[in-house]
Amino acid sequence: MLNLSALKHVRSEKDPFTLMRLIEVNVLNTISTMAQAQAGGARKYFCVSTDKAANPVNMMGASKRIMEMFLMRASESLAISTARFANVAFSDGSLLHGFNQRFAKQQPISAPNDVRRYFVTPQESGELCLSSCLLGENRDIFFPKLDGQLDLTRFSDIATRYLQALGFEPHECASEDEARDSAAN
Repeated sequence: MLNLSALKHVRSEKDPFTLMRLIEVNVLNTISTMAQAQAGGARKYFCVSTDKAANPVNMMGASKRIMEMFLMRASESLAISTARFANVAFSDGSLLHGFNQRFAKQQPISAPNDVRRYFVTPQESGELCLSSCLLGENRDIFFPKLDGQLDLTRFSDIATRYLQALGFEPHECASEDEARDSAAN
């Protein structure tokens, strides 16, 4: 059985409904589908995780870490493998998807200078999941092999390259309000 569900890129962890949705999707749905897999006689269960589960710093990462803990417990009676990776470029809810949405609405693109991440392509994420499903043994966690020379990229640098690729010259602003004011003129 494959569980590809995930709730990601949570905008506000102050919202109790968002927090409950994180627990529902990432933990409770996993427990439910694992029970269905066992009841249906599945020989293996696969679940998508996140690199943020390795060392959680927010509720999204923590909910995936809790999910993994339930998976490891269930692996005593059902073979389980997972895949951990970061942002999938242009996937729904990703930074680049958000840029596309803002661009389509003619809104300024906003990206922090102090956040650095790496991205995988949709093909890379699919291949990683497929490899884990087909080749992963019980309790295996697959993750991308990162090049030692790979630098994590600042969100602001990604925004600059995105705009340049579309033929625009970026104008850096100190805040989103300044960007909106500049765009209105």
